[in-house]
Amino acid sequence: FDDFQADACIAVTNPEEFARRLEMAGRSTFSNWYFHHNPVHYFDPYEQIKDEPFDSAMSKDFRFAYQQEYRILWSQLEASPIEGFQFIDIGPADDIMAMYDRTGTEIRLG
Repeated sequence: FDDFQADACIAVTNPEEFARRLEMAGRSTFSNWYFHHNPVHYFDPYEQIKDEPFDSAMSKDFRFAYQQEYRILWSQLEASPIEGFQFIDIGPADDIMAMYDRTGTEIRLG
């Protein structure tokens, strides 16, 4: 919580299904964009292998490996810029995620 200055978090128990729903719901907003998702690759910055491929959008220093981060991104291919925040409704998702406060107590919505 402190790393992200947060009072609550969402634990996604099925990242693949969450990403699938997000991609489907986002197609109208992000048409002609490339959708990508996967767990973050943690690397040792002092032990980089010469000429090893490196994806800066999906990689992070191994000192943050305890975060077990999963990233989702949309990247423009041949799309027009989008201004401001975009909200995407994936519908009910309590079957694949839960929200918790700092004490670990589940926060029930609705």
